[in-house]
Amino acid sequence: MSTAENTRCILVVDDEEPIRKIIVRIAGRFFQEKGLAVDVVQAGSFKEGLSVLREVADGARAKLFIVFSDYRLGDGMGPQMISQSLGGDPSRLGELATLVVGMSGMDAETARPAFEEVGVTTFYEKPVRSDAFRVFLDQALELEQGS
Repeated sequence: MSTAENTRCILVVDDEEPIRKIIVRIAGRFFQEKGLAVDVVQAGSFKEGLSVLREVADGARAKLFIVFSDYRLGDGMGPQMISQSLGGDPSRLGELATLVVGMSGMDAETARPAFEEVGVTTFYEKPVRSDAFRVFLDQALELEQGS
């Protein structure tokens, strides 16, 4: 049985519910196969995502394992959400999560540099595929073990 101390928490911020559901399913299967517990928090908007990220930045919530953030959210932009949660200081990105992944479908050429500007150097171009997302989950586990 897993305890709260070894449960990894993932935040998925995307205004498209089907995308969030796919990521939840992929993460659930991945961690189940590894015998690890995962809690996936879903945010469907800039405002919801910012609220969770501010809780982490303020210490009210534990550091996240991975943040997946879409570029265009219904009420704002993913890079600005991340920047605002850190008070505009990209050097604090590691305080939020072991790994932060920017995502976009149609706007990849614009989205990637916008995420890089706020310190997010890992980027995923949609559509969501299980094999590609498993690479990010493995990468985050490796980063966690190295810290």
